[in-house]
Amino acid sequence: MKDLNHVLNEMKIMNFKKIGDDEYTNECLMEFKDIEVLNHLIKYYGKEHMERIQKSMTQTFLYTTIRVNTMNTNKDKLLIDLSNHFKTNEKSIENQEIFTNFKSFNDILNNIENNNNDNDNNDEIKNQISKDTIFIKTIGPLIPKPIYPQIIVDLICGEAVLRGSNIFSIGVLGSNKYIKKGNMVSVFVTIDSRVSKGEIFEDCFKEKCAFIGNGISLLDRDDYHQTRVGVAIEMTERLYVCPPLNSVLEDKMFLQHLPSIYTVYQLEPKLGDKIIDMCAAPGGKTTLIASLIQQFEINNNQNNQKYQNNNEIKTEIFALDKNKGKVKKIIDLCKRLSLDKYVTCLAKDSSKLTKENQQDPLDKIRFQSNSFDKVLLDGPCSGLGSRPRLIESSSLVDLTNSSEFQKKLIDQAVSLLKPGGILVYSTCSINPEENELNVSYLLNNYPEMKLIPQIPHISQPGLPNCGLTEQQCKLVSRFDPSDSNIGTIGFFIAKFTKIKN
Repeated sequence: MKDLNHVLNEMKIMNFKKIGDDEYTNECLMEFKDIEVLNHLIKYYGKEHMERIQKSMTQTFLYTTIRVNTMNTNKDKLLIDLSNHFKTNEKSIENQEIFTNFKSFNDILNNIENNNNDNDNNDEIKNQISKDTIFIKTIGPLIPKPIYPQIIVDLICGEAVLRGSNIFSIGVLGSNKYIKKGNMVSVFVTIDSRVSKGEIFEDCFKEKCAFIGNGISLLDRDDYHQTRVGVAIEMTERLYVCPPLNSVLEDKMFLQHLPSIYTVYQLEPKLGDKIIDMCAAPGGKTTLIASLIQQFEINNNQNNQKYQNNNEIKTEIFALDKNKGKVKKIIDLCKRLSLDKYVTCLAKDSSKLTKENQQDPLDKIRFQSNSFDKVLLDGPCSGLGSRPRLIESSSLVDLTNSSEFQKKLIDQAVSLLKPGGILVYSTCSINPEENELNVSYLLNNYPEMKLIPQIPHISQPGLPNCGLTEQQCKLVSRFDPSDSNIGTIGFFIAKFTKIKN
């Protein structure tokens, strides 16, 4: 065990500081490799707001959001399965109680300050989201102390630990020399130095790092780098307590952030629709669209109302990505969730879909203007809303390239949409040039397109002075990472319809 004052004096820890006689904090700001990206964002948000965002980005999201795969189970059955899983696999009784204190979508709505959705005359979407989701609240930040022999892990591994993962051998870079199986260890993420795989250091790690908690080594130090599989360190003292759910009940549920789920409900998919997810990888939104269509089929069969034979109702869902490897992953996810019969997956560049000279004459499926009832455009973006994140590596050129390519996708999305149809545009970015300013681009270049309300509206309005009127700002959804009431990733959603001539 190490002396804590010695550790603090010898190490460059970005997120563990002494603030009193026996008081400590693990707060810090996400750092930008390219300072011009930070200056770019400050231009729109202001310095104080950006600092709140930077602080929130290093923290774990407030809720783990679980989407029920209604093809194979229902919410009540999944709640029982999850409870049994945690009681069987979680050693800590305290954590068992935390993880089984399940929350509903209505609980989330009640936690949002100034929630003005009570007067919505349409509760259908609220009820559907509540029926299809389960939330588990994160506990933290906690403040364990870095007093044990030290382990250094890479950035990807460290951010996964903040989301609830244990540490696998492949993520371990370096360590103190004398660590044995069963020893307590303190785990740090290297921030801006290159650590060689298998590096050994005496006493304290000297380079800039972040502390992410303590755990029990399940291997001798010499064995960390002898295998690429298996857990090397079981985290027992975390900064944030959230459930480790990777590979758990995979056929019955899907982990998906709330804004991503909310995006699909704004699309309002219905039986008989022709739907396209233009940039579908990894397939989370596509499979939710298919799941909703499947539920509509079941409801119509049970109620025997509008349609007598669902086979006569042709609902088409196209999931596209230009990368064949990513398309394969979408197909695999559809199969895992038993939704593959609903989705046609294609390797296509969505920025060129309606351009005749770009289409392969041998293609059986042609993409024509005014041919889709629903268009979902969640295109490639800078990813500036992803969290938890300690370092942001995007450059200013990356941001510019993202917003320009998104405009090409927007042009195609508008062309594909039928009059009277719905287009939903979304990004997991906090960059206004990919969000509000791209909405402004669409409205200015396509007068037949109109912004329409999102129900329920559960986020903040769009940023001012970014090309939208005050009323238009109220119609878009901006999920701000620094909004502690909802505590989710940075995300943006705009919903449009094409006016009929």
